[in-house]
Amino acid sequence: VSLLRGEPGTDVEITVRRGDSMEFNVVLTRALIEVPTVKSGFVKEAPGKTAMLRIIEFTPLTSVRVQEALDQFIAEGFTSLIIDLRDNPGGVLSAVEDVANKFIETGVIVSTKGKQEYYNSVYSANPRQTTMPENIPIVVLINGGSASASEILAGALKDSKKAYLVGEK
Repeated sequence: VSLLRGEPGTDVEITVRRGDSMEFNVVLTRALIEVPTVKSGFVKEAPGKTAMLRIIEFTPLTSVRVQEALDQFIAEGFTSLIIDLRDNPGGVLSAVEDVANKFIETGVIVSTKGKQEYYNSVYSANPRQTTMPENIPIVVLINGGSASASEILAGALKDSKKAYLVGEK
């Protein structure tokens, strides 16, 4: 695996072996592969222009993809938003902080506490990073598979009175 890794856009030659006697070389071009973490669209059956934002997992690129979806929703004049966090296993803490900042202007997003002082942190909302229009109602879907970072986002949106939670504990 370490021999396959390298600068995107560069080539690597590998030997493929099939069975006991068949061997051939293949040249592969290295690339960054992004696993989709956000799906978005509009709910056709809902009244008005209800947008749906499905966050599958929180990775370093999730907040960028969420912003792209919000920009599309704003351009198309959405009137309400559903954020689907069902079966989201969580992910990177900084990613959920960045996503929460898009919705919450002020207050604590999450705090961490540990046995040692350096584990104690408070992550607060930054009003300069908020991009979600104020007057749009939000519903967050959660279930028993919503964990970690998805619980942080759901809790922060609920505690800041930005969203209603619907689903399972």
